[in-house]
Parts: sequence; C-alpha cells; structure tokens
Amino acid sequence: MAKRRCKGAFVRIEFPDKRDTLPPNTPALLKEAAEFGVLRAHSIWKMSKRDAIGRITYIEISDETFREDRERFLEIADGNTGLFHLLLSVFFTKIHQEIEPRASAHKTRSRNEYLVAGMAQREFSQVCLTLTEKDADTIPIVDSAQFGVNPHIWRTAFAGGRSVARVISAFRHRGAEIFFPIAYIDIQGRIDLLVRFPSNGLGLCIQVKTVHKLSRIRYRLIPEVSFHHRNELTKNDQHFLSGITEFRNQNNGIWLPLEIEIGNIAYTHQTYIDPPAGIMRWFDRMILDLNEWAKSPVTP
Repeated sequence: MAKRRCKGAFVRIEFPDKRDTLPPNTPALLKEAAEFGVLRAHSIWKMSKRDAIGRITYIEISDETFREDRERFLEIADGNTGLFHLLLSVFFTKIHQEIEPRASAHKTRSRNEYLVAGMAQREFSQVCLTLTEKDADTIPIVDSAQFGVNPHIWRTAFAGGRSVARVISAFRHRGAEIFFPIAYIDIQGRIDLLVRFPSNGLGLCIQVKTVHKLSRIRYRLIPEVSFHHRNELTKNDQHFLSGITEFRNQNNGIWLPLEIEIGNIAYTHQTYIDPPAGIMRWFDRMILDLNEWAKSPVTP
C-alpha cells in the first residue's frame, strides 16, 4: 500500500522468516519490564502543563511518547523480536493496571488509560506472530502475579491480542496486506486492523472480537446508514462508522466496515496462531461474500 493511502497512521505488519523462542531469563526480564511500567504510569498520570492564569491542561500521550522506552526494550531483547514484544506487553499492561483504578473523570486521563490498554493488546498480537506456536501457547498461563500484573488483566489483554493475531495470520495466508493502526486510531475509530487485497484493491477496516467457545468465525458488515439514522445503530457501531468515515476521507478506494468474531475451539496446541483448515474455509467463504458486496457497495 502506498504511503498516500495510509497518511502515516498505519504500520504495515511484517512477518519474521523464523519465529523466536524465549530465553531462560525471561521471568526476570518480565519483572524488570513491570517495574519500568510502574514508573512510567506515574509519569503519565502527572503529564500536564499550566497556562498563564494557572489552569492545568493534561497532555495526551501517543505512540511517540514511548519511543525511548521501545529503544530500551529493543536493547534488552538483544535481537529476539518475540521477547521484545512480550516485554512491551508487560510494560503497557502494567501501566494500564496502575492508571485504571484512579478512575479519573477527566477525558484526557481516561483517553490515556484506554490508549495504553490498546497498545498492550497490539503488543500481545505481535508476541503471537513472532514467537513459536509452543512459546505463544505458554503466555496466558504465565504466573503474572510474580511480576505484579493482575492475572485477570493479563489473560484478558492476551486473549484480545491473540484473536487479532489469528485473524492476521488467516488473512496472510490469502495474500492480503495487513496494517496496525496507530494507537489513537485504534481507540478513537475502533479499527483493530486494516486489510487490503492487492489483487483487486478491496480494503477492509476491521474490528476483531473474541468469542471463546466458537469453533469458527462469524462476520458482518456494519450497516451503512445516513448520519440522520445513526441513532438506529448501537453505540459501538456508531463509533466504528465514524472512525471509518474519517479514514475514507483521507484514503482512496473501497473500504468495507467489517466485524469478525473468532473463537478458540478450532485451535489446538499444534496450530495455536496459524489457522487450521476449518478456520480457513470460513475465511474463504467470507472473502467471497466481501468481494460480492464490494461490487455494489452501499453508500448512505
């Protein structure tokens, strides 16, 4: 996808030639990452500036806020990409855990809380794509309490990231170009993934949802209605369509708003992230449907 299509707001997902395994000292490194997270959480909470008459304005964080942190963890990981993303997963999960109980009513602080949660999920997706299937399978059963992360928060964040990774892997098997949005677009537009098929130019703005006891995928196009009828949709669909409208205003081509629900039952220890045949049959059916819909897209 050309840069003009994504306006610098999306990052292309690259797949490693070989997946990494975790080193023996991983538990100690995860604890260190959590300790970094505590320090950053307090600095983020206090990020503000005061104007000439003494009013406080809280500062919005972004991906760029954590550039130096990423560089630190990249050095610690020493070329192990799977470990690098796992350390960032712990780091962002710990930040979210530290910020969330404060429950600030201030919209900027609440936004920052959601943003780091989204960053944690994205890093978990990268963990699943860059570690071996065997090592990825061990992540949800890690004793996260040993490095100060609530086990429920750990498992919930990982489950969301794992579902996104499974969707990415399935689309990869069908020759799609796949992108992560920057964190702001993720939380503001509710777009988890951007997918494009070079063969026909079809584009998909995707929300991914986890349904644990599902043995396949379910999918639906979000109904496209005029602005005056948006209140007929759920709040989630309204936010999603608003985000897609903003994206379409800056990017050419056909972009369909798609929700995918994916479950666990079809996956085994042998195919923990890579899609089994049953899942791919559902993806193939979905892609056929999407191509048909794209021939006569509905415009509100």
